[in-house]
Amino acid sequence: MNKLKLTAESVKRLPLAARDADGKVVQVVYRDTELSGFGVRVGEQSKSYFVQKRVGARVIRVTLGTHGQVTTDQARKEAGIRLGALTAGRDLNAEKRSDREAQRAAKAARALPRSTPSRRCASGT
Repeated sequence: MNKLKLTAESVKRLPLAARDADGKVVQVVYRDTELSGFGVRVGEQSKSYFVQKRVGARVIRVTLGTHGQVTTDQARKEAGIRLGALTAGRDLNAEKRSDREAQRAAKAARALPRSTPSRRCASGT
């Protein structure tokens, strides 16, 4: 397991991931030595900050943002907040999924045509 103190400079110096002999991209994970559960995942094109913790029987990994869009200090602060929520037993990914489904349902409901009251024909017509 790769461990180092994650700073803006240390993350900037990390090389992007390469492909293996089969042509598959092998992501590399680096964990922070200062904040347990905080790390950076290095792919072929980007570096993403994440926080990871065991909640019950599952390991939950939450992406915080990509290097360049989020600074290392911002990611570290957000990691502390998210770790607190995970420690409290919250599954942040399930919450995010639930919010997304609720938004989709609301959008679908808005897209349905509104029913208009029907006019009854007078008898005999």
